[in-house]
Formats: sequence, structure tokens, C-alpha cells
Amino acid sequence: MLKTIVASYKTYYRNFPVILLFALPLLVLSVLEIYFRGINSESKGVAYFIALAGFFMPLISAATDVAVYKKLLKSDCVNPFICLKTLFIYMFTQIALGLVGVTVPVLLLSFLLGIWMGAETALATALVINIFLGMYVLARFNVILPLIVQHKKLSWKKLTAYTNRGYKEWLAVAVLVYAPYLVIN
Repeated sequence: MLKTIVASYKTYYRNFPVILLFALPLLVLSVLEIYFRGINSESKGVAYFIALAGFFMPLISAATDVAVYKKLLKSDCVNPFICLKTLFIYMFTQIALGLVGVTVPVLLLSFLLGIWMGAETALATALVINIFLGMYVLARFNVILPLIVQHKKLSWKKLTAYTNRGYKEWLAVAVLVYAPYLVIN
């Protein structure tokens, strides 16, 4: 498992300029959205831009991911908009993984813990607990995303075969993969 992570980081490092080039539209849109959210303007144009950015951000993010995967997997065509079905399946799967791995457990845990402690303490505790639950789920099941880009049929049996490792190994993967992101943010 460690060899796979090291190989992934090497691939990322070698292809960083290309990945950055693909991510540039998403970065520009994100910076513009943050800028417009920060200014106090009564302009309808600003409000429309913020609303459209909120709507299109997941689609552009998914398109960026699909294009990068296709480039790294040496696909003939890296244009993510060629096959809209793949793009939308990828986007909704990514949203579902985020909901199942992060949002729902945090909300549920904070609600349950809120019975015994204050709301802020319950939320902080739920976030800490979800580091061990959500990161495991995300690390284990994010393998679905490149399989979608490759148009591979996926069954529960195949998925468990791909991810047949223990909790400690997946938690180690989660720490090695997600820790840099968490530290940066």
C-alpha cells in the first residue's frame, strides 16, 4: 500500500505543471468567487456571478478532475465534456462520497453528541471523530472515481476486491494522502 502512495506522489510531482494547467480555470473561478463574496456590493451582476459560480463550481471541479485523470491515464482525448454522462456520473459520485464520508456523519454525530454537550463542543467533537471515520471512507472508496473515468463497470464485489485492506492500512493511506491538504487549509 505504501508503494502505491509513493508512486502516486511521484506521478503527481512529475505531472504537476500539467495538473496546474488543467486546474487553472477552476482556480480563477474560485478566486473570483472569493473576491466577489468579500465585497459588499448591491450589484445584481455580482449576485448572479456568485449564484452561477455556486452552481457551476462542482461541474467545473469534476471536469478538472476528469481531465487530469484522463491525462494521467493517457487517454486519447482529455476533454471532459466529450462524454457528459461520465462527467455527471463522476460529479454526483464525488458529491455522494462527500456526503456519506463527511457531511452526514458530522451532522449526525454533532446532533447525537449535542444531547450531552453544547452545540459548539458537539460539533468540534464530531469533526475529530469523523477524522477517523470520514477519512477512512474517503480513502477507501475514492477508488471509484478513476474507475468511472475509465468506464469500468463496478459492482460491490469488485469494489471490495479493489479495497480489501484493514482499517489501519486505510487510515494510514488517509493520513498520508489527506494530511497535506488538511495542513495547507
